[in-house]
Amino acid sequence: MQSALYPEPGGTSRTPFHFSGHGSSFSLGKTKLHYPKKGQESTDYSPHHVNDHQERAYVRELMPLLNPHLHRMITLSFDLIFNSSLPRLFEDIYGDACPHLESLTLNCKYDDEFETIDPQIQMNPQDLVPLVLPSLTDLSINGRALALLLSHPGIMVVESDGLESLSVSCYTPREGESIDLLSFIKDFLYLTIPFRLRLDSIPFIWNPDEVEDAISTMDSLMDLTFHNLPQGAADVIFRLVDQQGDDDDDDYDGLLCINISECSLPAPNFLLMCEEIWLKDIEFPCDLAGFTSLWVGSTLVIENCPGYAVNAMLDSMVQMCPGFDWLNAPELTHLELINCRDFSIARLKHLWEVRENTSVPPPLDKIYVTGYGPMLSLTDRQWIERHPERLHFDIDEWND
Repeated sequence: MQSALYPEPGGTSRTPFHFSGHGSSFSLGKTKLHYPKKGQESTDYSPHHVNDHQERAYVRELMPLLNPHLHRMITLSFDLIFNSSLPRLFEDIYGDACPHLESLTLNCKYDDEFETIDPQIQMNPQDLVPLVLPSLTDLSINGRALALLLSHPGIMVVESDGLESLSVSCYTPREGESIDLLSFIKDFLYLTIPFRLRLDSIPFIWNPDEVEDAISTMDSLMDLTFHNLPQGAADVIFRLVDQQGDDDDDDYDGLLCINISECSLPAPNFLLMCEEIWLKDIEFPCDLAGFTSLWVGSTLVIENCPGYAVNAMLDSMVQMCPGFDWLNAPELTHLELINCRDFSIARLKHLWEVRENTSVPPPLDKIYVTGYGPMLSLTDRQWIERHPERLHFDIDEWND
């Protein structure tokens, strides 16, 4: 069964919005709100292409139509262009209006620096009614919403063991505004305890002197994703990840996946236990070798990183792990290199040969090299052809 709303704010739109199932899900996205003319396709959602006032006005007129249905919502998702267009926490979504809500998404592509809540509410924080979400498991919000939550501790109430996924993205602070990384970890993550954490384009600040005294509070994380964070932010977070977890929690198996892109890499001084690591567009200095030297896991994917950094990493993987009686990356079995120009095939072959002839660590089961890559000699191609089940090369130079 499906029902649909056909709001026509200002009489300018005929875009349908569907409730799925028994009216328990609502989703408004960029492709629905900013559709091209008939017969055209467009993915240009830049501020120059989309009018923020029109988007904001549309959502403002839409919310009164949606409000009567909030009490039965399980999923509520707004993925828009501008922060100022998003529904306002504690004004549009407030109190116990959403007792069954399991997934809440309030995302934007641009923080256009407009206020996202009524100025009167900002001046009178004591009048804010706590947002109670007892069923919430997945929360995806923009950085300005996070700043609001941090400035009013306890204003959003979720079950302490209920939140499985937290994503925070897009924040452009105005003068005098900031989000403190340690406050976020201690005052927010400690209370919500997510299993999956994604941080994207949040210019955190922190006091380096306080990092040394900080206590590990993240003892349940299994999936970490960092994109476009300031220099050193990932390092601070890694210092506070308790990989041992709670001894009483039989469901926690430690970190399963780390995904880092357009960031500087942390420099862990401890064994990094994680099954999969994905690294893309790592900022200078791109120390892949340093990051993976104390890593224990099976799958490593490197995308669009410089050849010198890949070479240094390949060299390090045939060296002994500092302080341990095994080679670096001792459990690596799956290596994937995507669009990594100018790395050395000879070094990759040397890594393969060392692992083939060593009982510990195990041999490399799969190597994938795709996209832009080094030129292959006849000897290189013969080596690949001898191991068709384990070596997979599809690089541009080879296909020309």
